Amino acid sequence: MANSDKYSGLTQTDSLRFKPDETNIPWMKYAREQLHLNEFQDAGFARQFALSFVSSATEQRLGFLGSIADESIGKDVAEENPGIAKFLQSFPPRRRPDLVTRKKPGDWHMTAWCAAFVNWCLLKAGIDVRGTATAAKWLEYGTPIQTPDYGCIVITKKLATTGSSSGHVGFCVEALADCVRLLGGNQSRAVTDSLKVPYEKVIGYRWPTAVNFLAAASDVA
Repeated sequence: MANSDKYSGLTQTDSLRFKPDETNIPWMKYAREQLHLNEFQDAGFARQFALSFVSSATEQRLGFLGSIADESIGKDVAEENPGIAKFLQSFPPRRRPDLVTRKKPGDWHMTAWCAAFVNWCLLKAGIDVRGTATAAKWLEYGTPIQTPDYGCIVITKKLATTGSSSGHVGFCVEALADCVRLLGGNQSRAVTDSLKVPYEKVIGYRWPTAVNFLAAASDVA
């Protein structure tokens, strides 16, 4: 590993001249290992019973027993998604969101977790992050780059296939003629590497600054 004295004098411009390869992007290894994860889709008997109890109720008519049944559905959703829960639990306690959110009685989902996925992957690679739980806040992280490179953090406007209200964030896997393809979490409620985002919906590309400077230092050593 490069000594910090080797790159202490490098500027941001110096660091951006370096084009990383796979060995310099360890977070993508962890991201790809999660590609099998998706939110629980099939309700078991107990949840079917609870759903039938609350599905036709309004907030005002849910009642005491209906509220208990409804809360049990939310608890089950969280417990059946430990792989996704670990992403949300990667934030510091004071910034950690609830594991599940509810749109109406019985309609529980894991809390929008695209930012949590990015946060977890970077932490697994030993990269310091702020614990930013919203997609748009990733525009304040790391070093801005002008064009997408493999492994860079891509921040987009709100997309129909994700659940985040502040936009979406994932990792670039391919820059195409009219869009960028992302590996990310909460893409149709799953970890996928197939989401294609038109460039007009992208609002920024970021790169972990510490990795930039370390990579540039090893390149000029």
